Amino acid sequence: WLPAYPLARRAWPSRRPRTSPAAVERVSPVAPPAVPRADRRAADSAVVGTHALELILDEAGDASLRADWSALDAAGIPSLTGHLSPSNAPHVTVVATPTPIGGVLRDLARDALVPCLPSAARLGGYALFGGRRLALARLVEPSAELVAAVRRVREAVPTDVRPTWVPHVSVARGLTHEQAAAALVVLRDRPTTSVTLARLRHWDVTDKVVTPLT
Repeated sequence: WLPAYPLARRAWPSRRPRTSPAAVERVSPVAPPAVPRADRRAADSAVVGTHALELILDEAGDASLRADWSALDAAGIPSLTGHLSPSNAPHVTVVATPTPIGGVLRDLARDALVPCLPSAARLGGYALFGGRRLALARLVEPSAELVAAVRRVREAVPTDVRPTWVPHVSVARGLTHEQAAAALVVLRDRPTTSVTLARLRHWDVTDKVVTPLT
């Protein structure tokens, strides 16, 4: 039921390639994108301790992700349900950077992204990011128009902690491999869901302030 997707690795002609412990897992029939090694390692910490521009889901999408959180919590598996930060709403991170996000970048994000919103998307399968400790995320399949707009914004942020954009919504962080396996069992029957990416916001990690940009 949970075939592991091969991780990005270099194939040496005379050696059998190694297998990393963190792999992208499938639950839905929609195949997730390949996740580069650097992005797997960065994803768990990318929105922790960094300034961010984020896309917020509509009410239906928000409820669907919170149902994932609640299902894990009910099974005794750590999820984001207990995370009380004001930033704790299901979201897709567009930019995550240690550098404060100023007015110029916020204006660029408004110009590029707001005309695309609201934007239809689809919640697909689940992915695991990390190494010894894992982050569990729900992959998001955005529209081509939104992908192009996000690319325009990200090109203006050389300090982004993720070299490649892998759109997803976090479900749990800091999981052991055993907890991650149990979480995938709990969530295995969750359906793919059509949602809407509805709003843009700015998370200032220094002041712990969320600012709507739409």
